[in-house]
Amino acid sequence: MTPFHRLSTPLTRAWAINRDARHKLAAWLARTYGKTGVAVCTDTLSVVAWVNPLAQIKFATPPFQKVERHQCANNPTWRECECRKWFDPESGGPWGKRESPSHHPLCIFDPSAKRRWRELEFSEMPALASSSSSVES
Repeated sequence: MTPFHRLSTPLTRAWAINRDARHKLAAWLARTYGKTGVAVCTDTLSVVAWVNPLAQIKFATPPFQKVERHQCANNPTWRECECRKWFDPESGGPWGKRESPSHHPLCIFDPSAKRRWRELEFSEMPALASSSSSVES
C-alpha cells in the first residue's frame, strides 16, 4: 500500500503554483519513500499526485480521493505529539504525564478520535435545537 504524505499549507501552495518547487519536493519525497513511492496530499487531505521512487509525478484527476488525518505517514509519534500537553482529568495534569504509548482520545492523530468527535457533535445537537427554539419564542 502506498503511504500518504500530507503537505503543509505553504508546501501545498508551492506544489500547486511553482513547477520547480514541485519537482524538488518530488525528489525529496522519492528519497524519503524510496521503496514504495508516496501519495501526495494537500493540507485539506486530498490526494493530488503520486510520486514514484524515481521522482516521477503522476497527477490525480478529480474527484480527488480524501484521506483521514491518522492515515498520513508523516504524523508525529505519540511522544512528539502536541496532545501530550492537553489536560487529562484522571491524572490532573497534562496527558503526557501518563507516559502511555497512545495519543489523547480526542487527538486528530488517533484513528478512533473521529468517531468520538461525531458522538460529541450529535450529543450537543438536541441541546442547541432546544435553546434556539426558546430564544425564538
